Amino acid sequence: MKKVLMVAYTNYLTDARPRREAETLAARGDEVDFVSLAEKDHTSEEVVNKVRVLRLSMKRYRGDGGLNYVLSYIMFFIGASAKVVCRYFVKRYDVIHIHTMPDF
Repeated sequence: MKKVLMVAYTNYLTDARPRREAETLAARGDEVDFVSLAEKDHTSEEVVNKVRVLRLSMKRYRGDGGLNYVLSYIMFFIGASAKVVCRYFVKRYDVIHIHTMPDF
């Protein structure tokens, strides 16, 4: 059994690709935590199909303007980085997988 932390700038429940990957790992017996964006009517932390979903208190950027788009990614990057560091010292993950973040 591996301890896996996944991070994605997405809504966990509606993004099939990273969700399938996380749930497949959990189904084989791995302990999976997933850091994602906030979702309407869902708590900041819940277990979905054996995956612990940790939602940051920010929503996906849906608008125009390149500067706001970049700022949204930067804010997620900062929030997710802080969450990863804090969780790592508690759980000592074997694998940390970052999905589709821009190359800074």
